[in-house]
Amino acid sequence: MEILYFNYKEPSLRRLSNYYGAKPNENLVLFIDGKSWPTVEHYIQAQKYKRCEEYMEIIRAADSPVKARALGLKQMMDNNMCLSKTDNRKINDLIRLYQHKSIIRNWSFEKDDIMLKAIRAKVSQNQHVFDLLCATRKSILIQANRSAYWGLGVDGYGQNKLGRIYMRVRAELPP
Repeated sequence: MEILYFNYKEPSLRRLSNYYGAKPNENLVLFIDGKSWPTVEHYIQAQKYKRCEEYMEIIRAADSPVKARALGLKQMMDNNMCLSKTDNRKINDLIRLYQHKSIIRNWSFEKDDIMLKAIRAKVSQNQHVFDLLCATRKSILIQANRSAYWGLGVDGYGQNKLGRIYMRVRAELPP
């Protein structure tokens, strides 16, 4: 069985990345819970703060998935190579302002279902993503990133939850 690795930097499978949609020419449609989301990353990170609509909106409005992720993880940005020093300061200021807001209590139990909902929406609302997923046929899909939970992890022994979710969604598609 063929194994396909995907991430945002891999041109042939970049549409499977949660960062896909960040560039204007990528034309991603993602409408979930009555709102339009720039990327799956924006949606996932915002869902951690369901009790704080204001902070969710800040994450949704972030102008890149890197910024949305930083806000969602509340990672202070220290000279992030992807962002300018001004952007790093703005992200850090927002994180300090909302530091008292905590991730929803049951996040560890809900995150897989939330990701599944987001991926189903992404695939069903975007023909080009649907077609790409269908074209992977029965291949094993592995997210090649540093996340030990959603991807392969640094050591190559990650749980690959995102790849597994894509394979589940693919199995649900009509033949």
